Amino acid sequence: MPGLRSRAAAVALVALVVMLFATPLRGLWARDAGPWWLPFAVWAPIIGAMAWLVREPDAR
Repeated sequence: MPGLRSRAAAVALVALVVMLFATPLRGLWARDAGPWWLPFAVWAPIIGAMAWLVREPDAR
């Protein structure tokens, strides 16, 4: 079912984006949070790869 697969991929992408922004916010009040950019550096390639995998094929 192509619709179900793309819907599941969209839900996964939304969950990853939420994690991407929630992790640095949680780190704002943690003393040992580490560099603020680290969660972005980890999650951005994962989200990009998932978006590339679920992209629509060309209609040629």
